[in-house]
Amino acid sequence: MFTWNIPATKPIGSNADDPLASSSSESLSDMEDGSGPESQLTKCPAGKKFCKGSLLEAQKPTMPCHICCGELDFCRHCSCILCCRNVRSAFGGYSYFRCEAPVSEAYICGHVAHLDCALRCFLAGTVGGVFDIDAAYYCRRCDARSDLVPHATNLLEICKSIHSGANMEKILKLGICILRGTNREPAQVLLRQIETAYYKLKKGSPLGSIWDIYIYIFSESCIYIYFIFYLLDLLCYLCNCYLVIMSPLL
Repeated sequence: MFTWNIPATKPIGSNADDPLASSSSESLSDMEDGSGPESQLTKCPAGKKFCKGSLLEAQKPTMPCHICCGELDFCRHCSCILCCRNVRSAFGGYSYFRCEAPVSEAYICGHVAHLDCALRCFLAGTVGGVFDIDAAYYCRRCDARSDLVPHATNLLEICKSIHSGANMEKILKLGICILRGTNREPAQVLLRQIETAYYKLKKGSPLGSIWDIYIYIFSESCIYIYFIFYLLDLLCYLCNCYLVIMSPLL
């Protein structure tokens, strides 16, 4: 079988003492890839029961591929281009990314990859050098770069709709890994929102109150504004005292 030779064995920034080092996107116990005996009745080369290949092809035709897609058990819509394992669709398919970069007027790339694999390969997130990506994904098949900020935004929305702290933690950690180190202001703002939600979750806040981020930010802003006005009032008071003391001498 072909291989893209994943160069790293650990996610970027992996450290046993760093709670955000690994996204662990494939460890959710309730994620099923849909493979099994029944899936052999479908046309999915990877044997996935709920393959959306036909629907996706009807929407956006994909490029001809005789490298990875030439393998008998590989499906460009279901198999990770980096590890060849099936991607999983739980929670809106948060754990993988599909490259929809146009490769011609008629076709898009259409290959998918686990974001955890892409982070290990330095093909996702913020990476310098030959890949030169900032909160983006670099496709090894078509060499296109895709913005990951919309995907990270979707991760935040997915978390707001689930009621499992463990699953929410894994999704938020993936979002942090994607955005960490970015130099783009919109991505930095989104990163702060995800980090705030993550630390509130780790602190033990009730799931319902985690998303009061904007209220929290507004409250913090009000404190700073109040402090500024307090300093201005104090400055005015000191100026008046100075004038009163110095006026007889003028």
